[in-house]
Amino acid sequence: MRTLVMPALVLATGLALPACSALGLDNLPQSDCVRGSGGVTGDPFCASLATLVPTSDTCHTWQCNESTHHCEQLARDDDGDGAPSMMCAAGATPDCDDTSGTNHPGGTETCDGLDQNCDGVPDDGAIEASETPSSLTTINANALQLALTYQPDADEALLLSRVMNSFHTVTITGAAVPHDLTLSQTGTGAIVPQDTDGAVAALSSQRYGLAVRMTSAGCQQWSLLPFGSSTTAVTLRAIDQSLLPACPGGAQQITAPAIAGNATAGTTMSDTVLVAWLAGADDPRSCGAAPSRTVSVSAAVFNDRTSAANRVSADVITLGDSVDNGPPVVLALGDAFLVAYARADKTIAVHLVTVTVDASAVHVVASTTPAYVEPAGTAVRQGVGLALGPTASGATAIALSYYEACGGSNDITVRMLSRSGSAITGSGTPATGIGSGLARSHVQIAYQPRANEWIVGWRSASGLFVQRLFHDGATAGGAFSVATSATVSAFVLEPLGSGPLYRALVVDGTSLNEVTFGCAPAAP
Repeated sequence: MRTLVMPALVLATGLALPACSALGLDNLPQSDCVRGSGGVTGDPFCASLATLVPTSDTCHTWQCNESTHHCEQLARDDDGDGAPSMMCAAGATPDCDDTSGTNHPGGTETCDGLDQNCDGVPDDGAIEASETPSSLTTINANALQLALTYQPDADEALLLSRVMNSFHTVTITGAAVPHDLTLSQTGTGAIVPQDTDGAVAALSSQRYGLAVRMTSAGCQQWSLLPFGSSTTAVTLRAIDQSLLPACPGGAQQITAPAIAGNATAGTTMSDTVLVAWLAGADDPRSCGAAPSRTVSVSAAVFNDRTSAANRVSADVITLGDSVDNGPPVVLALGDAFLVAYARADKTIAVHLVTVTVDASAVHVVASTTPAYVEPAGTAVRQGVGLALGPTASGATAIALSYYEACGGSNDITVRMLSRSGSAITGSGTPATGIGSGLARSHVQIAYQPRANEWIVGWRSASGLFVQRLFHDGATAGGAFSVATSATVSAFVLEPLGSGPLYRALVVDGTSLNEVTFGCAPAAP
């Protein structure tokens, strides 16, 4: 068996070496040939060849091929991580940092401000443990309803709670500012608040929309009200803000609502709002049990200068029938809305709804034929959710989430949708096996553009959990806990800062807490 001595003696003679392979240098077995970090200098013998028999091509150097134990002229890889140098990739995926063996395509991100996987976004694959929740304020222990919403334009959030027939709000900016939201009444035949429910949505900067269910003589109607984050009193105008026509036969029942708003700043009518609800009484029926209840929608436009000019659509559009325990979910798209709900045939219907405004009226346009139908599963779905993602090449990414079954704890599924014009299509394979959440609570999703990933949050019997998803819906890492408490009753998620950094507002018992979680590299 040849040894390393022979090539060393030959090289020492100073003879010309027209071709290294002629001497068989690249065929010498090296039992200790290890590429290691440092690439070219990872193996002493290969490094000696690189010095004594330099290649004429700077993009190829003598390096150890660990599979054959031979020194070979391989694509330049100075850090020995298997990815070629940026200038020498020649069609291969290049190394974004050929000085570090931990930074290369497919690398594992850690929370350090560096880009280990070479996708151009530092820390996008890193999620660290949750921070300790900081208590913002105390919530009334007798609250019958809680609603949370973020206002990204103003970087603030709002908590709406109901105690009997009174509403209370907490605005979360630098500090929590609680105040009562008093609903006063004007006009003849004003609606008397009884068994009032409400839903809230963020509109344009520091403005919100409140949908309130009012009951009078067996007739339930919606009043839709705009208010600001510092508003302490809102006036009900039953005549021009009722979303429903007169009750047929003097009686009508509707369920709790869902609401979403599109802000069109710079126009006279600035905020377009869509409300969706179910016809019939609230009831504690078993999950997915008959009868189905009709899904209805209507719209309104809030004037950005005076509430007296608010206009409400005369259209009440019926979309289909739902077996969900909660109201339909509504998502604002900017130029339209999506409304989704679970159906008795184990599918999920997603409708595209547009709202137009002219000099005389607000108009709602929607079809009873869904724009997209999630294929039937093995059980009735519940807890349907929608979230808005990025727009690229005219197509907008949307996440559709739901519980697969409707018992006490249910598997979560997320399907990525794409909306282009009036067409909505679904990805071929949904993300499944994400976790298990409680019935009667929506799965919530947030998109982080800086990291090009989604986070999915849900309530379990032991608290609030979050799972990361990549843009294509693939799961990324296991679920981790954000709030370990069985008393979590409401939450919202919001992306923050650079990289995968998030916060959650969590109603936990009688406290409103803020939790920051994800990757926040330490300052240098």
